Amino acid sequence: MSERKNKKILYLHGRPSPHPLHAILASSVGSTYYPVDTILRWQDKDKSILFRIFSSFINAILYPFRKFNIILVDNLHIAPIIAKKIRPFNKNKIAVHLGSHTLFFLYNNQYSSFVKKIHLWALKNYDVVICEGEMAKELVFKILPDFKNDVYVSFLGPKKDRNEKLKEINPNLDSNKVLIIANGPGEYRKYYKGLDIMINSFLIAADQNTDITLEIVGLWDQKIIDSCLENVPLDKCSRILFSGATNNIEDKLRDTSLYFHCSRGDAFPTSTIESMASGVPTLVSNWTGTKQLAKCVDDNFIVNLNEEDISKKIIWYFSLTANEKKQFSDNFKKIALNYTEELAVKRYMEIFDNI
Repeated sequence: MSERKNKKILYLHGRPSPHPLHAILASSVGSTYYPVDTILRWQDKDKSILFRIFSSFINAILYPFRKFNIILVDNLHIAPIIAKKIRPFNKNKIAVHLGSHTLFFLYNNQYSSFVKKIHLWALKNYDVVICEGEMAKELVFKILPDFKNDVYVSFLGPKKDRNEKLKEINPNLDSNKVLIIANGPGEYRKYYKGLDIMINSFLIAADQNTDITLEIVGLWDQKIIDSCLENVPLDKCSRILFSGATNNIEDKLRDTSLYFHCSRGDAFPTSTIESMASGVPTLVSNWTGTKQLAKCVDDNFIVNLNEEDISKKIIWYFSLTANEKKQFSDNFKKIALNYTEELAVKRYMEIFDNI
């Protein structure tokens, strides 16, 4: 512990601010915060690719690396690796924390060939890779089978006070409500969060089970909502509710029988951990990182990214007896106890002790 305290860590994060749970982890190891584009800001601006490249080089030259032993980078940024190449006199270790959709998008060819090449170049040159969940680690080695640098696995979890509230929830497993918690607002978030495939899967299941309803919590552009519902018959539209953002997720979970999150590469979504902690049985895709929790309960709660497969699992779940649902609910609660902010911070400190 004392050795880690003597290490100076620079935390490079994106705009407008780091993910709040990532920030907690960075703070736990005594990091100094620094935006990755401090000079010639572009991350939350509409700037051209040429401006972004120029900014990356300028920032690479001016990063205060000399003052720090370890550089911790939140997500797969290029500028820190440019700095490593053009300033070889710095002996810092550079670590990247990967907890977004980036790895899956690289694996699934969602980027242009140019963007993919520079991202792979950057990934190869990080001294340390911290993967948020086991799926992220799997993706690193699918993308770079011969990767030789250090790879560690971290995780996230709800804060202590929030976790206490979640544990007190007894969900209404007799209800016919299916819940999605996912934020937009735009098209790429619709794709990444799997909103389209989840709605279509629900519609298929709704043909056979005429009682189930779907609520989608989160902020989405109206045009995204319209695109999701444009071909839905009126009788089924009435069974799908976009309820917007909320400050009271607990009430939503309390009134839910099944939560699902069939994303395309979501590394370790905290909404799934919260639903599990509340005892709501949680269906995830095989490309959602928290499948490692669902697997500990029952493989039936992990599905392929296929509308027919997902709809069959929805129908299967609502055909279960009350006792079966309750058993699954209890088991999800038990598994979620291993994924809390306190334990996540402890794991992060262990990783930095090793680094």
